[in-house]
Amino acid sequence: MDTIFNALTCPARRTVLDWLRRTDNQTLAGLQGQLDTARVGVMKHLNVLEDTGLIVFRKVGRFKYHCLDALPLQEAIDRWIEPSPVKPAAPAGPDLKSGLGRTNHDQT
Repeated sequence: MDTIFNALTCPARRTVLDWLRRTDNQTLAGLQGQLDTARVGVMKHLNVLEDTGLIVFRKVGRFKYHCLDALPLQEAIDRWIEPSPVKPAAPAGPDLKSGLGRTNHDQT
């Protein structure tokens, strides 16, 4: 799981994932057009993402078509968020804010 979080620290790799989320089955040339990076640099980013399992590819002839695989991210979410018996605090935000201005004697 460390490799996933390390891969996501790079803005260029997040851009690749965003692009694949919108448009799957992209070749190296197609992805290179989305980044202001040399072909070798895009290949390195793709290799990191492939190694983490965040993208998968299929080879047709001499071309590789890359697709997003969100399963590793879903596993991270399931690990820390889904099994949690405590609800996230965000939905309680407005109620909490309205109660902050009150004193103890106001709440009786």
